[in-house]
Amino acid sequence: MKLIKLTSHKNDEPIYINIDKIDYFYERQMGDKYYEGKPIIEKLTKVGHNGSVSEVKETTEKIIEKIRIIKNASNSIVLL
Repeated sequence: MKLIKLTSHKNDEPIYINIDKIDYFYERQMGDKYYEGKPIIEKLTKVGHNGSVSEVKETTEKIIEKIRIIKNASNSIVLL
């Protein structure tokens, strides 16, 4: 089993996901918020895995990087 550690968007808790069980992931915008009249755009990444969906802080590029590193590892590791 090869796991990557991601960060929950909701409460900053770690989420460990088996890379072989990932179905999809994509970034989305949470909604527009404003601070002093200027828009603040909050983004998150949705990860579908093993029949459930998690919302995480990592970008799709960061998730791809973690998956590439762990797939090229010679033995099982947890990537932090």
